[in-house]
Amino acid sequence: MREGFHARLVRLMGEQNLNPTTLSRKAKLGQTAVRDLLEKQGQPRLKTMRALAMALGVTVSELADGDGTLHQKVLVIGQTSDRDSWTPKAEKVEEIELRLDAGEPVAVRVRGNQYSPIYKDGDLLIGSKRTPSEAQHLIGSDCIILTDDGHHLLRYLARGSGRGRFTLRPHDPSEEELRDVKLSWVAPIQIIRRAPR
Repeated sequence: MREGFHARLVRLMGEQNLNPTTLSRKAKLGQTAVRDLLEKQGQPRLKTMRALAMALGVTVSELADGDGTLHQKVLVIGQTSDRDSWTPKAEKVEEIELRLDAGEPVAVRVRGNQYSPIYKDGDLLIGSKRTPSEAQHLIGSDCIILTDDGHHLLRYLARGSGRGRFTLRPHDPSEEELRDVKLSWVAPIQIIRRAPR
């Protein structure tokens, strides 16, 4: 038998040790929103569904109908530039078909050999955007990053000195790590589409 929306919501809350009040707060909804949704067995509006999905770290599709796989076209939003940074593109470079598990998919194309031997010129690095609150679970991951102050980076994510702050470690050991950085979003690299050799 297929799991219904309310059972799926309860299961996802249980997996993260969240109660209805905590999830409501995390999703920035009214304090009793999740409790009311569960008690009345109602269907949430799309805006509420998005907020709940983001707070639970799942896609809207996974929360709504249990399909955790996202099938989507992904825009290549930029390319790597000097050192550990990436440059956004004002125009669409290309679109690729992708299946990801959560978050808005993004991709960055590697230009140059500064990341060799890990990544080579022409490789496409693909990930799914996550919120800064989800970034705590991504420590040690290689990520596409947009910082709060607008820096576009490709670095390893490490703990910072306090809540919501991170250390960003470079690929090049001669570069300095950035400490206590606040993030706008972070996308752990999930797929590497290698350039033809």
